[in-house]
Amino acid sequence: MFGKTTILLISLIYVLFPGIFPAAADSMADTIKANYLALKESIEADPEKDSGDFSTPDIEQVKREMGIGFNFGNSLDWAFKNGKVRRYKIRISVGYDEAEYYYFEDYVNMTGNLSDFKTRPVSTLPYAELQLNPNKDYDPKPSDPINCLRISILNQFPEASKSDVVVNMKYLMLTNKNGTNLIKREDIRKRVVTPVGPEFLNVISIPLETTVGEFYNEEKKFFAEIQLENFISDYKNHPELVYKDTYNGEPATDEELEFLWEQGFRTIRLPVTWYAHMDSTGTVDPEWFDEVKRIVDRALSHGFYVIVNIHHDGGRKGWIKADEFDFQLHEYLYRYLVLQIAENFKHYGSKLILAGPNEITNYRSSSIVYPSAPASEVKTCNRINQLFVDEVRSTGYGNTNRFLMIGTWYALPKNLEYYQLPLDKAENKIFTEIHDYLTEDETVLRSLEFFAESDKEWLSSFNLVMSEFGIPRDKEMSVKLAFMEKHVSEIYQFGIPMIVWDDGGDYALMDNKMAAWDTAWESDQVAEAMLETYRNSVEGSW
Repeated sequence: MFGKTTILLISLIYVLFPGIFPAAADSMADTIKANYLALKESIEADPEKDSGDFSTPDIEQVKREMGIGFNFGNSLDWAFKNGKVRRYKIRISVGYDEAEYYYFEDYVNMTGNLSDFKTRPVSTLPYAELQLNPNKDYDPKPSDPINCLRISILNQFPEASKSDVVVNMKYLMLTNKNGTNLIKREDIRKRVVTPVGPEFLNVISIPLETTVGEFYNEEKKFFAEIQLENFISDYKNHPELVYKDTYNGEPATDEELEFLWEQGFRTIRLPVTWYAHMDSTGTVDPEWFDEVKRIVDRALSHGFYVIVNIHHDGGRKGWIKADEFDFQLHEYLYRYLVLQIAENFKHYGSKLILAGPNEITNYRSSSIVYPSAPASEVKTCNRINQLFVDEVRSTGYGNTNRFLMIGTWYALPKNLEYYQLPLDKAENKIFTEIHDYLTEDETVLRSLEFFAESDKEWLSSFNLVMSEFGIPRDKEMSVKLAFMEKHVSEIYQFGIPMIVWDDGGDYALMDNKMAAWDTAWESDQVAEAMLETYRNSVEGSW
């Protein structure tokens, strides 16, 4: 398939959610499904738990009131950001019995995909190019046999070393330097239960029948795509790890919220990662729900609209993917998660907006800027959105008419042409979220091109919200100011609320220690240009 290059494709090594695969005798799929159905049957409304205003304004009024918004990006995604909690070392080796002739090692986070690391080639290939290292303890000859490929991992977090890890491999393809398949591309359902500690432990072994001379080319390279998902480590005993240095610890403090309100912001988006707090049955830790609700309550108390989403569970590194086969494996886990979120927030008033998975895409997207949307995956994306709406509505009560937010494939504006608004029991209560950022080689958002060429009435039918937009803080000041002035003014002409992305890092605007704009990067000027442009844009409109 790739000529004389030695190729290894290993996809979707699932950790912790054992036997999502139907073929597994001790599959967790039945347990997840049972938990999902049990929760669905047990849902009851309790008026004493009501909080907030349950009136249902029309969607145009809400869009006006949302105004301009602020993302506390990654503030509730600590497990995604904190490598200490979810960091593994992975080793792939080939050799004879216990002798490892050549190997590759790298660090991966819990959702770490090797193709996202420095080893990724500058190309559109959907996998990483990995250089094999010769093991100094061996000097294999071309005639020496190779009889196995091994995958081993170690855990970097000692407190979790006593936990068992369940590793499932979905499929594997291995081709030698002459293009001959040593392992054909087909489903391989390998399932191993093993403890993972501070030493490498073999997780999966694949038998081979070849020799050193037949297998390797001169470059000793192979290609791999590997994903580790959903191993729960002991974060409860390490509260200092819950929030890293992003947002200087606690997100959305009273001081920060007061500052943002005074600046004119009226919407707070709280990106939340859930998988790091699930147990092996998909049940989210109640303490994590309490933590999320505590921050939501605080933001609501200041008068903001608040958006809670399913963040790094989606996206390029998450487990919710627009891949039909893969989504079939995860469907009940996804439904169960949505149902838990909806149940926990059903007594909240209408100023809380629940949002579906963030930036739903596939495993193969090479561009983080503007990838194409394959037709089959757009169909799966639409299905994921429909299930989100169905499950939230099924909980009733405050969720019966709650405003919901879902996105296009990868949240790209251009994919509106393939996107379908879900069927909904509530009338006109769905926002469609889109994202756009300044790219490295551009000084304009591509969405402006798309909007300029699109029918305004057609666009308005989607009730669009630009729930993420931003520019790296290390850009030249003239570029940052031009970006804010041009794009904020033009997007608001379409009646689209905008929510700026602030991740406490590359896209940070706020100095969280001071609850003020970050003057070190001159972000105060950028923020003021954004807000002034917004005020000028909405005067006389809407």
